[in-house]
Amino acid sequence: MAFEIPKTKYSGQIREITLGKGDKAVTVGGESCYPFYLFEGDMPHLPRIAMEVYDCPPEEWAPAALEP
Repeated sequence: MAFEIPKTKYSGQIREITLGKGDKAVTVGGESCYPFYLFEGDMPHLPRIAMEVYDCPPEEWAPAALEP
């Protein structure tokens, strides 16, 4: 018996946005699945931007970095 990967169907899609102009323009978005879950949908553009989002400020940050 072969292993079947459970798949989730998504009705939404991330909107594509082009950043920049001319030769330096970069298009991001367009995914219809979780990142790199290509067995569930499409990822027409490679990731170009990455970041980490924290739900609380790190204790080791300088006070100046915590000011608005």
